[in-house]
Amino acid sequence: MGHASFKRRKLAARRIKEKYGFYPAWPVIEALYFDEINYQDLPKKKSFVALGKFFKRSEPAVRECGYQLFKILYDKPEKLAAYLEAGEYRKKELMQELKVHTWDMESNLREIRFILSHKKHWVRSIHDFELECCSYANRLYKWHELLMHLFAKYKVSRLFTTLSSLTKPYHMQWFLHLAQGGSLRTAPNFPYKMSAKEMHIFMEVSHVNSIEEAFWYSKCRVAGMSVTMANEALKYCIRYQIVDNPFWNSVLRFIGFHFKDSTISVATVLAYIRFQVSENKGFSLKGKTGKSIMNGIKEFESIVEKHWNAGKADQMRNCFTNRSPINNFEEMLAYYYMYVKGWPGVDLPDYAIKRNEKNYQLKQIKKMDELQEEGKKMSHCVGSYGSRCAKGSCAIWSLREQTPEGIQRLLTIEMREGKLVQIRGYRNRVATTEEKEILTLWSNKMNLVVVG
Repeated sequence: MGHASFKRRKLAARRIKEKYGFYPAWPVIEALYFDEINYQDLPKKKSFVALGKFFKRSEPAVRECGYQLFKILYDKPEKLAAYLEAGEYRKKELMQELKVHTWDMESNLREIRFILSHKKHWVRSIHDFELECCSYANRLYKWHELLMHLFAKYKVSRLFTTLSSLTKPYHMQWFLHLAQGGSLRTAPNFPYKMSAKEMHIFMEVSHVNSIEEAFWYSKCRVAGMSVTMANEALKYCIRYQIVDNPFWNSVLRFIGFHFKDSTISVATVLAYIRFQVSENKGFSLKGKTGKSIMNGIKEFESIVEKHWNAGKADQMRNCFTNRSPINNFEEMLAYYYMYVKGWPGVDLPDYAIKRNEKNYQLKQIKKMDELQEEGKKMSHCVGSYGSRCAKGSCAIWSLREQTPEGIQRLLTIEMREGKLVQIRGYRNRVATTEEKEILTLWSNKMNLVVVG
């Protein structure tokens, strides 16, 4: 389209300036993004080269941000171009001059690119939306309002409009489905099954930060828990990757009925029941009462206290924040897992794979002595992760190769909430290309995410 197209956009921009007091950058940004103009057609063309290059990358959007960029792009394009091409120290100086945080600028560019990449779904023009500089306090509200203006015919919960949520698989489909008046029950690939009452609470909740949190909050509230209890329970369910099944639904109802007026922590009750499930596969709440669960917790405390007082080394006690684990049930449970019996880990099987005529195995480490041996053999610090594994904060896996000479350790992997956050080899070396391919196959098979 070239120069004529840009002139038409510029005329539209002038009309918007008369209404809002400044030139919005959209005419320039849209033309660059969709290759409707060339750099040489732009005024001050050198200032826009870096911006044009930015839109050709495919980095994922990660944060919501403010609207300062709309003004800066047109008023001070040289500063923006300098920012995109500068080093870290110079970026900070430029942001101080422009009175914008560095992460605001970078995430704002990602935000714009995200909106343009889904332009085919717009139901209204962006020029009808009031683009304005806004404070840190209301930036998330303005982002939500912008998405509602562009995409929505019907009201959608803010859970579905955070940029970090929209960039996850299927989330954009769910948002567009709801924005067009669809129901979550018919949303494509929506993984959570809820009753009508749970769905109502799910759509109305506003204080949680993710769709998963809203799901567990609605489950807990319908189970009879108070707001405080539900907030505590949802954090435990997400941290320990509790599965939505009939047994755990009955556990939530049991707690909502028997512990509604109790002073005991919901996390303590959930930790005790989870411990019983790992120890006894046939564990059931049938015939149990709140009093019997309390007695079971006290009995477990006495077992741990007996081991604690049996003369264990001081370094064992230093793994915990308190000198005695008796004051904190989760630390008490971690102590038991570390020094009495191995921890349960995450509910995933060991994985064997044959590739290029080599036999590999991914094995989860669930005992303290095995963890310390892994750290010693691989010459890194994983041996000190015992308390984290025992508390359920992470799970440690070892990638090994079966050779004629025996087992060769290749990588140690740290997993948190279904994400592989740290991958290290001997003396903290990074993974090779072949090792990364094996982890990719495993993560796809087990529905994991590689971020480390």
